[in-house]
Amino acid sequence: MINRLGADRFKAELTSDLQENRHCRIMPCPNKLEKPLPGREILKIRATCGEVNTRQVRIIAEIADKFGSGFIHFTVRGAPEIPGIRNCDLSSIREEIQKVDLSLVDNGIENLQTCFGNYCLESLADPQALLRKIEKMLHSQEYNSLKISVSASGCPNSCGIAHISDIGFHGMVEVLVDSSLCNGCGLCTTICKKKALEISSKKARINERKCGHCGQCAAICPLNALRDNNKGFAVLLGGRSGLENRLGVKIAEYVSEEKALIITRNLLNLAKDNNTDVEALIDHFGIEKVSAIIIPAN
Repeated sequence: MINRLGADRFKAELTSDLQENRHCRIMPCPNKLEKPLPGREILKIRATCGEVNTRQVRIIAEIADKFGSGFIHFTVRGAPEIPGIRNCDLSSIREEIQKVDLSLVDNGIENLQTCFGNYCLESLADPQALLRKIEKMLHSQEYNSLKISVSASGCPNSCGIAHISDIGFHGMVEVLVDSSLCNGCGLCTTICKKKALEISSKKARINERKCGHCGQCAAICPLNALRDNNKGFAVLLGGRSGLENRLGVKIAEYVSEEKALIITRNLLNLAKDNNTDVEALIDHFGIEKVSAIIIPAN
């Protein structure tokens, strides 16, 4: 609608009747904390890929009831947070969560978040497998003091917030048209969100400038005239949330899981060698220079 009407008209329509008196009722929130809890802190539990099993969920709930205020918040990065925790209870809590292979987010490494990934029908890669390997790398003695955010998604929709992390990954695919099989039915044009496909001379044509590399056109083609030619991860660098938010810049395409791990390790080594966190590293050297250093030649 914004594309059709234009941003200015869309804004004008939304704000045209703000001065009118309308009856509004605040909806109650049954999970809202009734009052501040001075002298207490928020406990953040690591849940890699935003995933916990049922046994872990029960322990998290028990901790919230026993040590907190019976309230759990799941953040945008997928880590469950429990407010109202006393510092003197932290050692007991650590013992409880270690029984179910959980740990706290208590260093500079943000919770590694992804989307449904390999469970999703639109997924083009396995972000869970990649992030769990990156997690092992991050929590080695070599890097566990670094500050970094890492996210991944199975496709360019980037439900796993890959665009707002220091380094992010999302699956992508290059699709080619086999003209000998295409009959120009146009079914692919109806599913393309980017409007990158058109029918010309009874054959499908892909506009590479518009293509989002999601692969949905190939998935829907009944004649297999659209086929995957190249598949892998896109690598995004320099994204961040917060007051000075920015989207990550794509620095590599169609990389394998192995190469994605090499790029990540190179980034970590660069931050370690410069004794700084990744965000500050990118601000200092710039995305272009950092990219040239961390992307392997072959």
